[in-house]
Amino acid sequence: MLFMSCEEEKANEQTVFLQAESAGESDENSDEDYFDEVILATNLKKAGIIDLHWLLLDSCSSCDVISNAQLLTDIRKTDRWLSIRCNAGIRRTCMRGNLSGYGEVWYYSNGIANILSLSRVKDKYRVTYDSHKDNIFHVHKLDGKVLKFSESSRRLYRFDVKNRDEYQ
Repeated sequence: MLFMSCEEEKANEQTVFLQAESAGESDENSDEDYFDEVILATNLKKAGIIDLHWLLLDSCSSCDVISNAQLLTDIRKTDRWLSIRCNAGIRRTCMRGNLSGYGEVWYYSNGIANILSLSRVKDKYRVTYDSHKDNIFHVHKLDGKVLKFSESSRRLYRFDVKNRDEYQ
């Protein structure tokens, strides 16, 4: 498998991103890979369209990516890379941080949104949704609190960390 460390990439800005290569089959779900890939599905390019205090619950994302450093603690460089494929092309980060009450996530400071992968959230917590009842994703945390991800006017399901919509 070919990969670059954070330091190597920074030192050589002309370097083309290397796709992972291996001689044999690889386990796509393995945490042992040196980088992950995620496809972020959004058509919103203009800055300020998405509130930086929103956590978006995204069924098209395979990784959790936070762009607002204020939501994280212990932001640090790692020797793993995340390649983000989006409308702006391919973006890369080797930064990780901790999201309080959730765990370790990727940090990409130039992103336009804070994205939680629905697939990863459901691995940690029970998630319920009834479009007929209330059209809200309910994330049932282990401490008994339930976070409500409601639909915004732009049709994005979001939890506002400033105006927490949760119940017990």
